Amino acid sequence: MNAHRSIRISPTLWTGREDFGRLLGELDARPGLVEELSLFSSWTHAPVPIETVTDRMEIARERMAAAREHGYRAGINILATIGHHEENLPRSIGPEFGCGTDLSGTVCRGSFCPASEPLLERVRRQYSLVSSAAPDFIWVDDDVRLFGHMPIRATCFCDRCLELFAAETGERYTRESLARAFDSGDTASKLAVRRAWLEHNREIIRRLFTVIEETVHGITPDLAIGFMTGERFFEGYAFDRWGRELSGKRNVPIRWRPGGGFYTDRTPDLLLEKVHQIGRQTAALPDGIVESVQSELENFPYQRLSKSERITLTESAADIAAGCTGVAFNILPAYPADLPEVFPLFDSLHAGVPFLDAVANAFTGARRQGLWAAWNADAMASAGLDKGAWLDGSSAGFAAAFPLELYQIGIPPAY
Repeated sequence: MNAHRSIRISPTLWTGREDFGRLLGELDARPGLVEELSLFSSWTHAPVPIETVTDRMEIARERMAAAREHGYRAGINILATIGHHEENLPRSIGPEFGCGTDLSGTVCRGSFCPASEPLLERVRRQYSLVSSAAPDFIWVDDDVRLFGHMPIRATCFCDRCLELFAAETGERYTRESLARAFDSGDTASKLAVRRAWLEHNREIIRRLFTVIEETVHGITPDLAIGFMTGERFFEGYAFDRWGRELSGKRNVPIRWRPGGGFYTDRTPDLLLEKVHQIGRQTAALPDGIVESVQSELENFPYQRLSKSERITLTESAADIAAGCTGVAFNILPAYPADLPEVFPLFDSLHAGVPFLDAVANAFTGARRQGLWAAWNADAMASAGLDKGAWLDGSSAGFAAAFPLELYQIGIPPAY
């Protein structure tokens, strides 16, 4: 098989007809570099008003039609479903949609509770508009997570989520009493309430995906929905459950985009750490319904001196070797005037296409045999179990058992 290759395009590059035409021309000049174009629905990371979505989708319909005339599949990458973090707040939706809330009661004004009824109604309208623009596929971005919505960390502990947790467990908590339950008592009692919260998080995301799937497939029954992830331990790592929800009752094929934070080549061994994260993500995917697994290759902040051409190609190949079927390139500059800066990278990646295809043919479907780190979807319940607060800055410690050093000296990983 050939490696799947796509490129993600900001509205700053696709809303203008001439700018988008120029980009199409440069891609055409390198045939086979990419097969698909994903149009970002937004440039900033908090959800925008429905009126803005309406205006952009009218333009996106035209641009996707133009892309198909050039031989590309084209779809929409919805950058903000619940929102990443606080940014561009005057031109984003407001607190009436139910802000994401941490265990201390602090909120993120640019990210919203995925169980909030006003937010879910907005999701229905947003995905209806996007589906009606006739995309070939829709990507749900990785703002659909419950950890790391700046300026807060773990969410959501709003009153609505506490009500749902009470209904699920039969125990009613305040934020204060829940914080004590996470970190007080014997090991068994702490693990029990933590595991219950991880299951609550799994279901929060599953119910959101029910809304998305029913909305999208109610308009276009066979449209492929994709989801972007990093490692999702606090969310319960329920990739199989979430993937089947996005597939729906008719088992429509879905897509997945595993990712990790390797944005520059300043510290090259972080590439290996990202690759092992991607390996765990691909190992958790549902069987039989995932048609494309495109890793996120992101060179943010899109400054060409931040990551070399060679290591960008190396990263692409390593991601495929870790279980992906291809790569989604997020490498374009922010503004049209800077587009020529990326052309040498286009050339290098284009020359490397046969290599990526060879790696895909060698590794796709291969069984991973080697050293397994014995992780599971409840792993985060053990974070900080003996030394303080579950959700404080030490909560990443549960991952210390992953034998990165052994993997990096050449012992093969079995994810």
